[in-house]
Amino acid sequence: MSTIFKSALLLALLFVGWRLAEPRVRAYQFADIIRQEVESKQVRPSPTQLRKRIFELGEDFGLKLTENDDDVVVTPLESGGFEVKVHYDVPVNLGAYVYQEHFDFVSTTRSTALPE
Repeated sequence: MSTIFKSALLLALLFVGWRLAEPRVRAYQFADIIRQEVESKQVRPSPTQLRKRIFELGEDFGLKLTENDDDVVVTPLESGGFEVKVHYDVPVNLGAYVYQEHFDFVSTTRSTALPE
């Protein structure tokens, strides 16, 4: 009986661990895609264009970013890059409980591209 209980507990912990790790991996991928989006361009986008592209990428990742809010803030830097601040929440279904995981990240990108 205790072996079955231990196995069930181990499976439950693996399930919860996987459910909590998945949004973090996607958040890392999302931040990396944004960085690549800026750094790989031959022509530097305007802050408005970059902000719009971040919303498109967020939609591709299944994120609910709201345009009216300050969920995405793009600030041009003197070096030619951008400081991108993104905030979003991801619901994590843990079976009997839905947990809201909050993500806030700031990414400073560099760009050697020419301005439009």
